[in-house]
Amino acid sequence: MDYTANPNDIYPSLPTEGRQSDILRLAVLNSTYYLEIKEMHFAELINQIKQHVTPTLEPWVKGAHGVPSSLSCIVYRLQEAKIIEKELSYMLASSASTIKCTALLLIRYSSPFDQMWPRLKPYLLQQDVAAFTKSLLDESYNKAVLPRIP
Repeated sequence: MDYTANPNDIYPSLPTEGRQSDILRLAVLNSTYYLEIKEMHFAELINQIKQHVTPTLEPWVKGAHGVPSSLSCIVYRLQEAKIIEKELSYMLASSASTIKCTALLLIRYSSPFDQMWPRLKPYLLQQDVAAFTKSLLDESYNKAVLPRIP
């Protein structure tokens, strides 16, 4: 199922300023993959998730010191693209766990802290994403530093 946002939809956007660590953010901005996707819009980014995000959901490319994964680049680009709630809901309803987990990571980096728990809590019970969601409640996942939850 493809989804293209209707510009007339009135839904709030997630905050565009993410809380990735400076190291990860700078690595993303300097990566060749990010430069390839930086002009892409929502539907194109969903296709990139399908093609390039691996089920391991690593923030860094294994064996390539300091190279951010496609997941990290796509999450950053989704923040920049000012994803709206309807698009986020589309991702969370996806049957593809890589798309759903990308949305969960986006919530972890972009949601106001007071909205984070209500957004993540239902996914702790979904078998396909429960372990990943639980890892997002810690201060790091797969060796990527996450912002401390107050």
